[in-house]
Amino acid sequence: DADKLKEVETVVAKTHEVLTAMSNIDGQREATQLLKAVFDEYQSVALGATRAMLTKGDVGDQVARMQAAQSKLEALLKTRLDTGAQAIADRQAEAEHGVQLGLWVSLVTGLAVLAVLGLASKLIVTSVWRDLGEEPSDLLALTRRIADGDLLAQPRVTAGDDRSLNAGLAAMAAKLRETVGTIRMATDSINTAASEIAV
Repeated sequence: DADKLKEVETVVAKTHEVLTAMSNIDGQREATQLLKAVFDEYQSVALGATRAMLTKGDVGDQVARMQAAQSKLEALLKTRLDTGAQAIADRQAEAEHGVQLGLWVSLVTGLAVLAVLGLASKLIVTSVWRDLGEEPSDLLALTRRIADGDLLAQPRVTAGDDRSLNAGLAAMAAKLRETVGTIRMATDSINTAASEIAV
């Protein structure tokens, strides 16, 4: 059907558009031009042979040239497909390597952050413990005993500790005992003086 040749020409035009678009891809210009040349060689010989057959003209060596061009085109396409598949495999391997490297970097970063946080936590806990000087529950119990009037309550203070809350409570308890003792002595003196005055 000679009318079908018009459809083939449309397909050829679309193929040329695709090849032109491919040539704009970085690094693909030379390979695309070669592919276009081989394709044009094949399609011109194939169309010439088809027209000769439709018009019952002399086909000559056009069929042989068409088959040779087709073989050349198929070999080129196979080479390009293999090259493309290898390029994809290489990019995929690079991507996998990048992902693995990213995972290792994330793991090492995470471990470093955990180590820094652990060290910071240890320093904070040590600092707070040094400031408290004793278990918080023991300090609370001691404070309540002193508040309830038990001035004989005496916390255990580590030797050389004079800055912790525990040492402060110990000093406060000692000062309260001393103050109450002083008040008691003053009261006794007042009582003795009042008795002497009364006598």
